[in-house]
Amino acid sequence: MRNADLAMYRAKSEGKGRVMLYTPAMRADLERRTELDERLRAAVREGGFALLHQPVVDLVSGAVTAVEAQARWRSAQGLLLTPAEFLRSTENGDAAARYSRWLVREAVTAAALRRSPPARGLPVPPPVPVSVRLSAERLCAPGLYETVAAALRDSGLPGGQLIVEVARMGPDELADELGRRLAALRRLGVSTALAGFGAGHGSLGALARLPFDGLKLDRSLVHDLGDSALARTLAGHALRLGRDLGLVTGAEGVDLPRQVAVLQELGCRQVQGSAFSAPLDESRLRRALARRAYPVPRPPGPPSARRAYLAPDTRTSGRAEGAQGRVAAHHGPSDLPEHQAVPGPGTGPHGETTVPPA
Repeated sequence: MRNADLAMYRAKSEGKGRVMLYTPAMRADLERRTELDERLRAAVREGGFALLHQPVVDLVSGAVTAVEAQARWRSAQGLLLTPAEFLRSTENGDAAARYSRWLVREAVTAAALRRSPPARGLPVPPPVPVSVRLSAERLCAPGLYETVAAALRDSGLPGGQLIVEVARMGPDELADELGRRLAALRRLGVSTALAGFGAGHGSLGALARLPFDGLKLDRSLVHDLGDSALARTLAGHALRLGRDLGLVTGAEGVDLPRQVAVLQELGCRQVQGSAFSAPLDESRLRRALARRAYPVPRPPGPPSARRAYLAPDTRTSGRAEGAQGRVAAHHGPSDLPEHQAVPGPGTGPHGETTVPPA
């Protein structure tokens, strides 16, 4: 009976009208997920996660326009690991909800402290928004909206200094609830962005139905930009779509100079990746922000030939300005919820990869 239940739950997770036969791999997968869930619960409870931030850089001025909060798992040897499979398991269950709430609270608190007078010897960084990436399922989970609102209230961080990025859209039946959650966050002043655009499914439908302020290309689309005409064409159309909708366009996983050059030509506004900076701890981040800008290669061609959309952008968050022409999803007063890694060689049993020193 237990095996039959496993097959039934797997069929339900695959969608309606599915039939699944039990295989021993289902039992092994359940045991693995149970172990990962317990490890995640222990890491949140015992302070096993560390918070790093990766600068998001304007491709014209080189200014840091935001920082993305990223969790790292602190191993028993003191190494900071990118827990590839470990973080993929943070989509369901109570431990996943605890992790998401921890990430929001820590990111907001750190951003608020960054605006306060620093400790002796640390530079005073200019205020920049912090972005937090969540899946649609986590954003729609009970208590997440309240965690965001409480973190902003308790820390004193203005809502305009927080960007919530939706990384995976989830099933279609979540779309209406997700729209309500995003609209409620925007009423707090929080900006919203669709991250991972170009990977998975549902991205185009999400842009049509949901209230986003920004669009960020997925690293899988960025990876081949320097070598593939197809990747370049797809990225160009995606960025043009974002501009036409009045969204702030960005890209992640920008690790090579040739990727920077292509994204400049395509009119991408903001990028993040090791071409500019790896994720940084707090002291390194403050020094990077105090420098105020990274060197940016000059786009090829004479200035008159460069595209108008590469003019300097004074926006500092994901909220698009001057996008009155965009038809966004509209929600009424009931919007307020009622409920109060880069792949690499694994170094651990669950695909973890060591983060190199920043």
